[in-house]
Amino acid sequence: MCLYTKQTEPEIAKEDIICYKFYRRCNEILVSPYQEVTAPEIGIVTNTKLGESHKLEGNAFYIHKFYNIRRVDEGFHSFKTLEEVKHKVNGYRNLDLVIFKCIIPRGSSYYKGIFNDRYESYCSNSIKLIKICV
Repeated sequence: MCLYTKQTEPEIAKEDIICYKFYRRCNEILVSPYQEVTAPEIGIVTNTKLGESHKLEGNAFYIHKFYNIRRVDEGFHSFKTLEEVKHKVNGYRNLDLVIFKCIIPRGSSYYKGIFNDRYESYCSNSIKLIKICV
């Protein structure tokens, strides 16, 4: 999953940010559908490397659609609203998916942007899974 943003630098969360994330159930283990990374334990703040936003090169679709857009690949990708993540997972009807309510903890570094040309999203260096929503 890639986040497209106009930010050149990440923001620092001044308070906990509620977000939503989904995982695929694979042999009783939850993994991220794009990178196949195991889901963090519920209730534990988990940290990872947050990538830098970099300019798109070449003839990428997003260059034509948005002015001065950048991409962030590394980090915890999440959705801003439950409605948007539910809409996205509807496209994966043949997979066993689980949606979590999460927080990006205060003090975390994060980018805001969009995913798949429509979903308001975040990419952060830490996340805490709170509870299963769906």
